[in-house]
Amino acid sequence: MKKLLIVALVLWLALLPVTVGFAQSPREPLVIAHAAMSPPVLPLWIAVEKGFFERERLDVTILFIRGSPVLQAALHSGEIQAGLTGGTAALSATSRGLSLQIVANTRGKLTYDIVAKSEIKSAADIRGKIFGVQAIGGTVWMGALLGLEHLGLDPERDKIKIIPVGDQTVLAQALETGTIDLTVLDKPLSNPLKQKGFRILAELSRSNISFASVGLIFRRSFVEKRPEVVERTLRALIRAMAYLFQPSNRTSVIDVMMRRFRLSDRTLADNSYADALQTMERKPYPSLAGLRNIQRLLGRVSPEIARVDVEQAVDASFIEKLDKSGFIEEAYRTGGVSP
Repeated sequence: MKKLLIVALVLWLALLPVTVGFAQSPREPLVIAHAAMSPPVLPLWIAVEKGFFERERLDVTILFIRGSPVLQAALHSGEIQAGLTGGTAALSATSRGLSLQIVANTRGKLTYDIVAKSEIKSAADIRGKIFGVQAIGGTVWMGALLGLEHLGLDPERDKIKIIPVGDQTVLAQALETGTIDLTVLDKPLSNPLKQKGFRILAELSRSNISFASVGLIFRRSFVEKRPEVVERTLRALIRAMAYLFQPSNRTSVIDVMMRRFRLSDRTLADNSYADALQTMERKPYPSLAGLRNIQRLLGRVSPEIARVDVEQAVDASFIEKLDKSGFIEEAYRTGGVSP
């Protein structure tokens, strides 16, 4: 009996290094927040549900934080490590001494619709009206200013009152109740309002206005200390975007959207999916032109933002590396399955 135990012990010890050798590396905890329930954040949820973060050895928690200023504060405090938010927020934070870097933009153009009450029939009718936005200084606010500029309007000159109301869902409700006269919305929310008789004054997606709309943002210190985590996060998001763009995954993507965005209307979810396909960047390079456009307007009211070195707020090295290596092309070829 004793000999059998000794033999068993020797065999166990002999196998132990092999077992340890096959053990997987622990997953890196990472908290990513987003400030709006809109199509550009869909890759986050796809990456979670389809295991793309896990494949990159990341244990990701996703938080919805209403409003970019609160998200910026969470980044500053270290409560979150990354954010999927607008370039407006990144520049504002950088001007206040919080050094943030955009490593990718899932949207690099202005894509909102300007939606108004039915009695507002042209740009001239906007004068003297109430324009609702999410928060002063935020991405929706910036989109509103660029939209008005596109129409040849100036809020101060044309006495357009811009007020903070809430996120896009709240803005759509405020338009229906008459609290505001017009706003900017993504198509999944503007289309239902159009069917109810509200007027689409402009489809800004057709204007080709550069705008760092939604991007993946980290603190500069995190990028410098943990570049491998930044790269793995971006790899997972690109896999998720490739999965989203694959036509055969349409039903699966819409199912994810309905669960995570808590949608009960499949038609609305289908419209959101179509919007994502039309407006998301297949190769999400940071948009320097979009940031400069934001700085140009914000700099009029904030000397601090006018002094920000925009190029220091961007790090395109990660996306460039993945692009040159063929990773992005292969991900889209296989719907995110490989490499």
